[in-house]
Parts: sequence; C-alpha cells; structure tokens
Amino acid sequence: MKKKIVRILVVLMVMAAMLVLAACGGAGGSGSGGSDGSGASASVDDIKTVGDAMAFSSEESQRAFYDDVLVYVFKVDDTYYRVIADLPEETSKALWDLDFMDEDYETKYNDLVYPLEIRELEDLSEQKLSQEEMDAFVGKTGKELVEAGWRTGMGYNLNDMEFWLDYGPFEYAVVFDGETDSTNFDDIDEEEFISERTVKSIEYLSIGDATNIE
Repeated sequence: MKKKIVRILVVLMVMAAMLVLAACGGAGGSGSGGSDGSGASASVDDIKTVGDAMAFSSEESQRAFYDDVLVYVFKVDDTYYRVIADLPEETSKALWDLDFMDEDYETKYNDLVYPLEIRELEDLSEQKLSQEEMDAFVGKTGKELVEAGWRTGMGYNLNDMEFWLDYGPFEYAVVFDGETDSTNFDDIDEEEFISERTVKSIEYLSIGDATNIE
C-alpha cells in the first residue's frame, strides 16, 4: 500500500463544504445516512456504502484515500466512527486524476465514492486512552513514547514544553520536563527534541489523523 495521497493535507480547506454536503445528503450520490426516507433517524449500524456514511450530519469529518483503500471518519454525537472501503483500480485512477481546483471537484468525488461498499466500520471510542492509560506513560522519555507508537501531531508550544502527539486515531497534549533556549521554534526535529526528555503529564485533546491506517 503506497503512502496516503497528500490531499489529506487540504481537507481543512474543504471541511465547511463537506459538512454542508453531509447535512444535505451530499451532491451527486445517493447516500441515505441520517434518515430512512420516512423521517426516522437511521442507525450507524445500517451503513452499507460510503454514501451512507457521508450523508450523516457530522460535527467533524476527515477523508483520505490510498491507492487501493478509501477512509472516511465522522462524528455522531460524542462518538467517532471510521469506515474503510476498497477502491477498485478504475475508481482509484479516477480519483487520482481529479483536478482539486475544479469547481465541480466535490460532485465528481462524491459520484466516484458514494457507491463504494463499506468493508469495515469501526467505533473508535475503544481506542481512546483512559486517564489511567495516559498516566502510565508519565515518567517515560519521548524516545520511549515513539517506540510505543506515539507520533508527532499538529504542533507544539515550546514555551510550555507541550507537544500535541497522536496515539492511535486520537491526539493528546503531552507536557515534558525541562525548558528550551531555542530561539527558532519552527526549526526543530520534534522526535529528536523530545527523545531524552521526560513526560510530566498527558491530557486528551481530540481526534488526530484518524485516516492514518498504515
């Protein structure tokens, strides 16, 4: 499986449009999530296609595709869900060939992905660390965190020695001991910087890059 397409980096640019599309059932597709057509609320368990998932009105969502897999993450109430669908070769090629600057990009994207059958539906809640599990990492070094599967996330605040790190699909605020005399906060290797520093505290923040399934 090749590295995920870089369009995940621009998902924030289209987030508002995605939420509008989701709330309206989307464009160019036949997703029916959120309603069974009679006004009754549908269950997440009834999702069969990507269109069903994208039609749910979601407070937050993420999407990305690899060469052979599409991943969509959405939030209903306080729960995050992730759906994975296999990409047929011709659909994958068509997605790669789309011009992101095309004003009809969203419609063309939806037309391609809505019919895809869901291979896997995950409730991500069980992957969120409990306070006890977070506390178990206190006292460990940054190097030990990386070896345990932690990944650099959305950034850091060196004034407070706080790094926003991902573990599984979620992101946490990890505070390290010590201080820094660095004057160029934008030019550090995060993993190297925290490698020998000790964790003081960990606090849950929110969903991280939940489309990362590699």
